[in-house]
Amino acid sequence: MQNPKRAWYDRPGPVFALIGCALVLAFAASVGWYTFNYYRVMRSGGASVMPQYLAAFTPSRIARAEAAGKIPDVNSAAAPYLGNPDAKVTIVEFGDYECEYTKTEYSAIRTLALEHKDDVKYVWRDFPLEDIHPTAKAAAVAASCAGRSGRYWQMQDKLFANQGSFERDDLAGYAEQIGMDRDAFLKCLDAGGDKERIAADIAAGTKAVIRGTPTLFVNGARIEGAVPYEILKQIVDRLVK
Repeated sequence: MQNPKRAWYDRPGPVFALIGCALVLAFAASVGWYTFNYYRVMRSGGASVMPQYLAAFTPSRIARAEAAGKIPDVNSAAAPYLGNPDAKVTIVEFGDYECEYTKTEYSAIRTLALEHKDDVKYVWRDFPLEDIHPTAKAAAVAASCAGRSGRYWQMQDKLFANQGSFERDDLAGYAEQIGMDRDAFLKCLDAGGDKERIAADIAAGTKAVIRGTPTLFVNGARIEGAVPYEILKQIVDRLVK
């Protein structure tokens, strides 16, 4: 008598094949997720500089890099800055107001700049990553409008304190909070603020191959990612000796 045909799930071959396919799909999904997440973190500056890289930030190494043409020209006379214009150390930051890592760096670098006014010139340059942060450029424009009345850094404080709330009414509210006329601010905002300067910042960052924010240039030497205050202070101390 012929045995009845067994259902596919009662046979080991199809069952093992199905399990194998499921494992392959799970592995592919895992690799895809990690790849996307790594890309997102790198684009937003999540990879911080490690202490072992401190050796690169010495006057002699920076001088050699400059002589070899490896120091990009990222400074700008038009960009807002804090500190001593003739300081021994110039820190240029390319940042994005919607980037969480730029916000993290903001606290460290502003503390450093305020505590080392004679030794450090801190320059901010806008580099909004509009493909992942659609309102970052509007925030940059808002800061530039505030800068026209000498309130650039007050607006920057407001933007980072309220990161993610960058709609037109939000920005107008921050302007009022720092003592600006709402109508005049909105007129400037709608006109694009200092659009030539912002465009120049983006062009300079693109030329310097900025891969994510924040990216710092300390006397021209590049650091990618959010750098702790302690590390920045060690770098500055090395360069001012």
